[in-house]
Amino acid sequence: MAERTESLALSVLALALCMLGFADQARKLGQQALSITPPGTVEANMQNASSIFYFLREFPRLQEMADRLVGIASRYGFPRFSAMARLEVAVCLANSGDFDRAIAQAKEAIEDFRTTGAPVAARVLHYLVEILLMARRADEGLRVLADAGEPAGAESSELREGAASIDFPRLRGELLLIKNPPDPETAEASFRRGIELARTRECRWRELQATTSLARLLRDTNRRDEARAMLAEIYNWFTEGFDTQDLKDAKALLEELSG
Repeated sequence: MAERTESLALSVLALALCMLGFADQARKLGQQALSITPPGTVEANMQNASSIFYFLREFPRLQEMADRLVGIASRYGFPRFSAMARLEVAVCLANSGDFDRAIAQAKEAIEDFRTTGAPVAARVLHYLVEILLMARRADEGLRVLADAGEPAGAESSELREGAASIDFPRLRGELLLIKNPPDPETAEASFRRGIELARTRECRWRELQATTSLARLLRDTNRRDEARAMLAEIYNWFTEGFDTQDLKDAKALLEELSG
């Protein structure tokens, strides 16, 4: 019992560290939690670990973990874990460019999740919205966000749920920029609200993502100085995780803005 409690506590702490902006520590602690996971806890710890990989956009590791979790959840009868893992597999499919299959699988997983009686809340719908953004299906993505109750969804207190709903304004902004016609003014307001929400919840990773999105928009609307200043502020806060895609993207944009 003590080992089970310890492993769960470590995996939850790892997820929290990830959201707070400490990617290296999160990976290390998540791996430690998995290494001491006793039977009966493995599916929860694997879900937390895969959430970290999803959060950090580490798609090969996410694919590996999600595939393992699908197998375990199906074998032992955990339909919610199975549905969540299949959503993560769908994101990996979209990242590889297989958009139609990814969208179909995500929608099927959401319906399966719904049949378990659990509410289909922000962290479930976040996967589908991100897939639709990758596929550049702006109108459908915006409809899913509207059905999810964005912006009201950003008040959840659950760990993964809160991080997902905090990201809704950024996703909405990105979708508004690719819709026909684009709506950069509303997109800018969405990015700024996403930054504000992330700061309120001390979710540094979501703040970085929303700031990077806003900085790109400011660059494209001839406000490079403002873009550089705000992006430099959040980028310079980080002390680890510089191998992650989000920090690499922020660094490349900063270098472009400083050129």
